[in-house]
Amino acid sequence: MKFPTGGYSQADADKRKLWLENRYPVNFKENDRPSPEDYRGLTENQVDNISLPLSVAGPLCINGTYASGEFYVPLCTLEGTLTFSMLRGLKITSYSGGIKTYHIKQELSRSPIITFRDIHDIGFFIQWLDQNYQTLKAIAESTTNYGKLIRIDKFFVQNRVILDCVYNTQEAAGQNMVTFATQAMLNYIRAQKIPGFVNALIEANFNGDKNLSHRNFMLGRGHSVVASTLIPNKILKRFLRVDAEYLHKDFHNAYLGSLIAGTSPNLHIANALAGIYLATGQDVACVAENSQGIMSVNCHR
Repeated sequence: MKFPTGGYSQADADKRKLWLENRYPVNFKENDRPSPEDYRGLTENQVDNISLPLSVAGPLCINGTYASGEFYVPLCTLEGTLTFSMLRGLKITSYSGGIKTYHIKQELSRSPIITFRDIHDIGFFIQWLDQNYQTLKAIAESTTNYGKLIRIDKFFVQNRVILDCVYNTQEAAGQNMVTFATQAMLNYIRAQKIPGFVNALIEANFNGDKNLSHRNFMLGRGHSVVASTLIPNKILKRFLRVDAEYLHKDFHNAYLGSLIAGTSPNLHIANALAGIYLATGQDVACVAENSQGIMSVNCHR
């Protein structure tokens, strides 16, 4: 049975819920509303709950190195046509054989900055840091059951050095995880009485946490993925009423506008991510860092 899209009646919504319950391990039965105690550690000064409409778009057909299969994407949004717009794109790609994805890496960093009395003191510290890396790694990883310190990149600013401490946080978002781990390393560094050491700040605002940044655009933050799909011209004409050559020229013009504006040409990744984050209980502010990407269009004959 095909996923029953369309319709605004309760009966239409019930059909979609039943279809998903029969296909996936989800349960849409009404439950009692959570009490304020259930939100301890998640929110403060609570006064009430609000509801947002939950919709789904799909099928999202992925043939990838990290995820593979057919998925239906949950979305919480009050932006009219967003769900149908995504649904149309997913339908087109599924008719075209799906989307190929390659998972590059998963990295999250915390970037403390350390100040020294003189620039010559930095050289000794960098040597000490390299010699004691395994000790620092063990200290950082002792604070978490899942996070792993991958490396410490160094960036120099006058008599200061930024340590971009890069972790694999596995399936966790990991912002608090990397903070606790890096703080433990800094506590150890402070205790060593390193020559010329003046002060250390846990975050130099270098890693682009919830910020649009060139660093994240180049190095990534969280999961980094590349994806591609090949859509036949007849499908473009059928569903989008556009020819492949025209689409290719149109995207070239959009690249020029993006270049002038200094933004990434990605056609609003933030729309989809914000809806997904709300639907899955994630930190919506992370859209600022996660919505950076490049979309390119090539026309094959």
